[in-house]
Amino acid sequence: RCNGLSYVIFRPSNVYGKISRIKDQGFIEVAVEKIMNGESIEIWGSGEQKRDYLHVSDVCYITSEIISRDIKNEIINLASGQSFTLMGIIKMLENIIDVKPSLIFREQRKSDVLDVHIDITHLLSIIDFQPMELKKGIKEFYSSYKKLMND
Repeated sequence: RCNGLSYVIFRPSNVYGKISRIKDQGFIEVAVEKIMNGESIEIWGSGEQKRDYLHVSDVCYITSEIISRDIKNEIINLASGQSFTLMGIIKMLENIIDVKPSLIFREQRKSDVLDVHIDITHLLSIIDFQPMELKKGIKEFYSSYKKLMND
């Protein structure tokens, strides 16, 4: 602002749906990998903490829309606007993969935020956006993960 430069600041929630080479990055990605490898999933706390998850294709769509509309000088939350518990995600994974994973519960860390709810009112006022339904996004990720592991 001081120098008159245009900017757009994206504040993304928990982006999922990508195959990451960064170890232990992303709850959904890590949980799928651990289930597929027969490993236990670590849950820090009760598993009832809530997070907002946004599919990577939604991030791409939002970014494209913002650029194509030449939107400038905005700070925008990128999120689905819905929060899900970790245990809810585990339940979705059980249904999608048809495996009951082994869970290890660890003591909640003091730095862990219990509930994350992200307001996307501003985003929706700028573009028409309907986030991918979480179960569909997890299915797509699982399918691409399986394909990668079989290639």
